[in-house]
Amino acid sequence: MVGISHEQQALQGRKDAHYRALLATIDAGRAELLRLHRSGEIHDAVLHQLEHELDLQQMTAEGGLI
Repeated sequence: MVGISHEQQALQGRKDAHYRALLATIDAGRAELLRLHRSGEIHDAVLHQLEHELDLQQMTAEGGLI
């Protein structure tokens, strides 16, 4: 019989939970970054650089959920 074992399903569940937590962390970081920018605490260039880094991390994490 071909199929996914219980161990593989459990591992996949933990992996998915990890990437969902990572995406939630990235979302929180993005929200804080925007707050800092709106309050004038960081410059536009800093915002754009950090947004770019968050975008890359987000793409990686989303790829992990596939």
